[in-house]
Amino acid sequence: MENSLKDNRDRTFRFLILSRTLRSIATIFAVLSLPLYLLYFTDVETIGIVFAISGLVTLFITLGGGFLGDRIGYKKVLMLVELPSIAGLTILALFQSHLLILLAVAIGGTAGTPGAMRGAFSPGITPYVATLWKDQSQRVKKLSMITAVGSFSALGGSGLLIMKNFIFAGLPGDESFRFLYGVSAVLMVASLISLSMMITDRPKKRNVLIMQKSSGIYTMKVVAGNMFNGAGLGLAIALLPAWLSLRFGASSQTVGEIFTGSYLFTGISSYLASRLSDLGREKHVLIGGLSRTFQGILLVVIAFMPSLLLVASVYFVRSLIAGYGAPLRTAVNVQGISEGDYGSASSIQGVSMRAAQTTSGASGYLMAYDISLPLLGGGILQGIGGLVYYWILKSRDQ
Repeated sequence: MENSLKDNRDRTFRFLILSRTLRSIATIFAVLSLPLYLLYFTDVETIGIVFAISGLVTLFITLGGGFLGDRIGYKKVLMLVELPSIAGLTILALFQSHLLILLAVAIGGTAGTPGAMRGAFSPGITPYVATLWKDQSQRVKKLSMITAVGSFSALGGSGLLIMKNFIFAGLPGDESFRFLYGVSAVLMVASLISLSMMITDRPKKRNVLIMQKSSGIYTMKVVAGNMFNGAGLGLAIALLPAWLSLRFGASSQTVGEIFTGSYLFTGISSYLASRLSDLGREKHVLIGGLSRTFQGILLVVIAFMPSLLLVASVYFVRSLIAGYGAPLRTAVNVQGISEGDYGSASSIQGVSMRAAQTTSGASGYLMAYDISLPLLGGGILQGIGGLVYYWILKSRDQ
């Protein structure tokens, strides 16, 4: 019986990895290319506003997905939250109307920060993993593997952006983008099919309105750290491809190459993070918090870099640091949550990040005023966020 359950879990994890692979390629291409694609017909201030609206839509999807997952199961939620992205990418592929394009970006959940974890995680995945693997070290290993696979697969998304200029050299830029959005939509459908092959988990929600008091207190502590970090990412990272284009005249190929390198470094460090699974909660919190702080410091450094080569080099170091911290924080974030509250807690934690990332609406205006301001402000906020995360979660009594 135990062997059969283990076999089913192993099989499920393979389908989950396949889904994250396909999803990462599609999602990363979208978040990298959209700021460049939208610059064909609108200004950076408008792009920032549309990204902020997209963040709000994703916020509600994240919040609803978590609460729903506790009641109907996390596998079903994982499948449901793929649908807006499929719809948005399909619209981007088929239509040229500027209004429809902006609407697709707003509702599709395909806009936002182009970090390597973007394709790996979606509402429901953390509670799904936490439900199937009870042991903390196993959770860290599984989440590290998911992060690593998502990061390595993100190379496919940035690779599509690089290849766009070679494969479609004879086409206008906007037409080549539309074709690749169609490819991304197909990949998202394949991800949905892969999710459907996984074990169906059974919801364990108790008869409480939202969550137990202890889960709620722990969740609010995580939220406090996430808010600063999310605000920093929204300011500095959401429009980073556009920033590279405006600051240094970087082409879509160059932007793709920079992010390809960053995803490679994140994938390597995420894989290595699995070896930190037995360090214990206190060190997991320390590494998770300090990694955010150092990422913020490096964003400030990038703001003053005089050349694209130096920007890329510092961003690669930042990506290496990011890969170590992310899976450890993800495991810590559910460690103080009761099992029946995994989805609700994870959604509230995710919503705090999404809500804070609506600062991308201000990023475009800051960039238009002074090109360095978004990275400077975002870096300071993320640096503070890492310190807050460590300070508020370091207690042994969690």
